[in-house]
Amino acid sequence: MEDMGAYRAQITIATDPSNKPVPEPTVLCDSVTCVSETCNYNLRCTVRDGGEHVTYSWTHTAGGAVVPNESILHISLSPRDAHLAVTCTAQNPASNSSTTASAKDLCAGNSLSPASSLSYCHIKGIVLLLVLGALSAGIIAVHVLPGRERRRA
Repeated sequence: MEDMGAYRAQITIATDPSNKPVPEPTVLCDSVTCVSETCNYNLRCTVRDGGEHVTYSWTHTAGGAVVPNESILHISLSPRDAHLAVTCTAQNPASNSSTTASAKDLCAGNSLSPASSLSYCHIKGIVLLLVLGALSAGIIAVHVLPGRERRRA
């Protein structure tokens, strides 16, 4: 009977963020460079609010290769294979989730291929033409036009 009386209990529940299901990952194109019939793609996979224990892996239909524990995929594809799908899987202790897309679709508009952009040599040529045009206009303005005005007078 000595234990009779009022008692108070405090319960603390700790939630582990790694127990939340991992959201669907987002795959972004960081860059693409195409040279000599090969395109080098850098793709990044991310999840929002996935906790600290998220790991990533990649698979692609160009060879079925799996790249474990990397959120960034570096892949080289020929233009004819660029439509093939890549899949990013994000996983935490509670669940996993995947997103599939083609590197070509992800990187549309990011291409730095020689066919779609000006090369360094092209830019140098354009600058040289602009400088020569400006010099020609200056010579005409300084030497040719004043000579015509003297003849009229």
